[in-house]
Amino acid sequence: MPQNFEHLYEELLQFLYRTPWGLIQAARNGDIQMLNPVAAKVLMPLAFNGRLDNIFDLLRSARPELQTLVAVTTERYCVVCEDLPLPGASSITTVLSVAGLTLDAQHPDGFVFAGFLPSKSGERNTAVQALAGETRAVVLLEAPHRIEALAQALAMLGTRSVTVGRELTKQFEEIATLAAQDFPAWLAQDNNRLRGEFALVLHPAPSSLASGPDIRVLQLLLAELPLKTAVKLAAEITGEPRNALYELALDLKGKTA
Repeated sequence: MPQNFEHLYEELLQFLYRTPWGLIQAARNGDIQMLNPVAAKVLMPLAFNGRLDNIFDLLRSARPELQTLVAVTTERYCVVCEDLPLPGASSITTVLSVAGLTLDAQHPDGFVFAGFLPSKSGERNTAVQALAGETRAVVLLEAPHRIEALAQALAMLGTRSVTVGRELTKQFEEIATLAAQDFPAWLAQDNNRLRGEFALVLHPAPSSLASGPDIRVLQLLLAELPLKTAVKLAAEITGEPRNALYELALDLKGKTA
């Protein structure tokens, strides 16, 4: 046992307590051995008796297949299932549970809730531009009669990933993760996709990209100049690496490298 074991253990406990993601340790039969506050908050609405004893019992009414998936898994370390949205007190926790986000050194700060963006197109586009450099995940909500307008606004973010949740935990639930630039076309593929309430997760921008103001500079230059010229001038103005700005420009233009 390393000499600093107690110190490392304390650091682990602090991480489990502070992390914005729900973490649970459970036995193979589902008995919960340890969980952090975020997990407890998400699961508590499902605990009809007020007890958080067994993960399978808590999720049985919503995800009965989970226990079977665990039972047939023979590997000790593996992904048993993914993309199973967890019903909760709000669509926010549900869509976050299925967005496939990771907590790592580049994205340590969880998510930010933006809710409904402005209804006027100019204000909505400005709000999306402000989110372009956000290195946290952003949760958005939208009504069916405005979802097409939101999709058009988000499309300016190019290949940035968006998880779209429609009618979450209801009969006609639909979930998709796609590039922001493909969002309008995805909606157009099926008229039913314009129905229901929406909860969305705009995935984090890579932290290596420029800051919000620097992105705005690049956007303004791209609107008036060829891509390479815009990147060159943006690098001189902001001091950001030209390669990073070039990749960002391709992303904003909706192209691939």
